[in-house]
Amino acid sequence: MKNGSSIFKKARSKELSDRKNRYMEIKLAEWKKSFFSRKDIREVDGRWDVDGNVNISEMNFSKIPVKFGKVGGFFDCFECTSLTSLGGAPTSVGSFFSCDGCTSLTSIKGTPRSVGDWFNCSHCTSLTSLEGAPTSVGADFHCYKCGKKFTEAEVKQHCTVKGDIHA
Repeated sequence: MKNGSSIFKKARSKELSDRKNRYMEIKLAEWKKSFFSRKDIREVDGRWDVDGNVNISEMNFSKIPVKFGKVGGFFDCFECTSLTSLGGAPTSVGSFFSCDGCTSLTSIKGTPRSVGDWFNCSHCTSLTSLEGAPTSVGADFHCYKCGKKFTEAEVKQHCTVKGDIHA
């Protein structure tokens, strides 16, 4: 009987995984439909420039859905706990950039080179390096409660920060 129970559990687990994957496909398609209907976007060299804000918070995509260029406002992927890479993130943002709470991120490579306001990679519990951090941040830099306790000196090795450093 134990063997039959194990087979049932595996089949049930596979069914739940398939449903979750299908749900995420639908969510992604809805997001893309909404994004590509915006009037403030344009394609430049295979990347999407956005005059306004981009918010994919809590969407739980495993990757950023399109490649971004310049984002005039903010870029927020707060608590995208399934996000494993920042590949495709904007090259620059005019306001803030947040990947706070992206617990599956092991690297911040791919973040914008320039952030006009604050940068936040706090609560990324798998993050152990600041390699790939922005080269300049116009306000505060937040990197506390990560997989490693970062220091102010480590932040300054990677980035010029005009505001406070919260490590």
